[in-house]
Amino acid sequence: GLAFLVVGLWGAGADRAGVATQVMPRFSRTATFAVGGVLLTGALGGLFELDGLTNLWTTRYGALLLFKIALALSVIALGFITRRALMGLPAAGSVSRVRRTLGWELGVAAGVMVLTTLLVAQPPPRAVAAGPVTAQATVGDLDVRIVADPGRAGPNTVHVYLSRGDRSATADQVRLSAVNADADIGPISAPTTRAEPGHWVAESVP
Repeated sequence: GLAFLVVGLWGAGADRAGVATQVMPRFSRTATFAVGGVLLTGALGGLFELDGLTNLWTTRYGALLLFKIALALSVIALGFITRRALMGLPAAGSVSRVRRTLGWELGVAAGVMVLTTLLVAQPPPRAVAAGPVTAQATVGDLDVRIVADPGRAGPNTVHVYLSRGDRSATADQVRLSAVNADADIGPISAPTTRAEPGHWVAESVP
């Protein structure tokens, strides 16, 4: 719509002021609400794909999302500038200012589209971080394998597998305790239940 409006004003010749006076107020109001709605839904959808607000400046996806929001806000700001210029129509020079502002809006809107395309091609942090995390250790002749699913912040289901060589190992009891010394978290203890020989499960481990 914006591209057609720019072309229409460009080709209106001497009647540009009349065309702008009739068309621009309605277009400007509609475009402001439309862009605002797109910005809101796009921002909320993009933020939902983050694991935390720090992803906005620590990941490529977050940086692209910030640039997209900034450009979208610029389009809205340029729209308000255009509406103020329309209030001066048909004063001399007003149509030229409207055309220049519309040109800037068109350029910035194209930038938003490019960033949207890049965001679609970029895997979001939540998708990258998702997936089971596995750790292995050997205690004497006992092999221990721990699997945390989904392996990100929030509740996880933790599976503990015990084996000796290629056979499952038995145990009377398995206790699960986790510590993050760097973040000063823990120890966190969670009860486990035996799912099958050599396999214990802890549910909703934070």
